[in-house]
Amino acid sequence: MAPGEDKCPNCGAELKPGDVICVQCGTNVLTGGRVVTRRAKVPRRHRGVLLAAIVVLVLVAGGVFAALWYFQHDYAAEARRFLDQGRLKEAAENYEKALRRNDRNPRLCFESGLVELQLQNYKTASERFALVMKLEPENARAQLLLGVAYALSGDTLSETTALEKAIGMNPENGLAHLLLGLAYTITERRDQGLAELARAVALEPTNSEYRRSLGVAYVGAGKYAEAVAQLEDALRLAPASAETQMFAGISYSAQGVTDKALALLKDAGAADKKYEADVRYHMGVAYALKGQYEDAIRELNDALRIQPAYSAAHLTLGLTYGIEGRLQEALYELEKISAGTTSEMASAYAEAGRILTEQGDVTRAEEKYRQALQTDPKNYMAHVGLGYLYSKQEKGADAIREYREATKLNPEAATPHLFLAILYASQKDFGEASRELEKYAQYAPDAQERETVGVLAQQLKSSVGL
Repeated sequence: MAPGEDKCPNCGAELKPGDVICVQCGTNVLTGGRVVTRRAKVPRRHRGVLLAAIVVLVLVAGGVFAALWYFQHDYAAEARRFLDQGRLKEAAENYEKALRRNDRNPRLCFESGLVELQLQNYKTASERFALVMKLEPENARAQLLLGVAYALSGDTLSETTALEKAIGMNPENGLAHLLLGLAYTITERRDQGLAELARAVALEPTNSEYRRSLGVAYVGAGKYAEAVAQLEDALRLAPASAETQMFAGISYSAQGVTDKALALLKDAGAADKKYEADVRYHMGVAYALKGQYEDAIRELNDALRIQPAYSAAHLTLGLTYGIEGRLQEALYELEKISAGTTSEMASAYAEAGRILTEQGDVTRAEEKYRQALQTDPKNYMAHVGLGYLYSKQEKGADAIREYREATKLNPEAATPHLFLAILYASQKDFGEASRELEKYAQYAPDAQERETVGVLAQQLKSSVGL
């Protein structure tokens, strides 16, 4: 390097022998140009940490965004939008999310309860309405719907309690009286049920459903004249109601007005095919009550063709065959009842016992009567039949016990008193026999028979000096 060339031409920094690049300014001393140096690469491990940090930041940012979206998203509004569209499941899901955020909002609880009620999630609905009542104790509508939810879930005890409170909050609510009346009827509080249903009708006299419900309740209570009055009024308000026509037909049938009953039952069957089996069954009952047994058998068999497992039709057909003396056919029908109500099952066993007694099969007859009483200890006919069976076996004390039990179960029944009179007379206890004849005369359905038996009882008492 020549003298004077030991310094950088650009910055004047001293150069060492052999230097081509100035370490101070990066000038190439040969060309005078600047040299651009590359930045050292970041080691890979530092690069990995940096990438990880970036990913974490993105995730955290995403979580924060999601949280902000969750807390800002209006699930209640979304639920109402779905409800307006009839999309109940989506509405229920959004109400659930809204309630997770705020379960102390009575409006949300109420609306959610309505949706759950429509989805038939009755337990959830009752929980929602119960919460509304905790938050708003004076909410009469929620109290009523709480009773409805309990009713639909089958919790009759809770239903009656809720509805009683609802009526206390709003005594003029006809629907509350209707539902409470139905609840009382189901729980065998029949008189209270009729009173509540009558109150509902008084509050809304033009409501055909209320009148029909009251009429049906009267049918269940055996008050057929009152039933007809309500059901006829219901038909004037809603002439095409198949259910009302059917129950009106049943009421007329029970009163012996067979032609009117049959006309109404036929109208019911024509109006709605879903009642066809029931209509055929009740037409069979109407014919049987009138003594037209062949017509009854035809209608009952038609009912069973439509609904083969119709227990009441099998029972009535069995009873009708028994009256006609077609005993094997009767037993065949009675054996088909395997899934009926307790009352139907017990009645079937008792009738089978009667037929077997008539056929002389004492062992099987007693077995059937025992089955009847195991199924329903309060079955009146089983006690009468077992008493008759014991009297034929000359088991007087056992027979008297069964007849007495029958009179307790059905105090106005005449038959057990007649059988007791015959039994006491055979034992030469004419005093007891005369007293039982007097009771038979008191309850016998036929006026002429009552008079005749009454005279006979007096003659028997005179003959033994009573």
